[in-house]
Amino acid sequence: MAGIPLTQRGSAAGVRLLTAQRAADADPPDWQSWAESRDTLAIYMAAASLPLIRDQLLRHGMRGSMPVALVERLSLPDQRVR
Repeated sequence: MAGIPLTQRGSAAGVRLLTAQRAADADPPDWQSWAESRDTLAIYMAAASLPLIRDQLLRHGMRGSMPVALVERLSLPDQRVR
């Protein structure tokens, strides 16, 4: 819907749907697995946590040159893509 492919031959063959919002008693995210994934990461409800997500993914080995897109309010009339 944002005009961005979630898979691309030679780059990402799969998609992981993840949430940034967790219950207080939930296990922490598996940052290592997320950072090492060859899949596209689609992280929902993440706007308030972007600095933490960025820092954790980089700390756990994600390349700093990894392409990123921020899509807010996907599929709504006031959708924003940055």
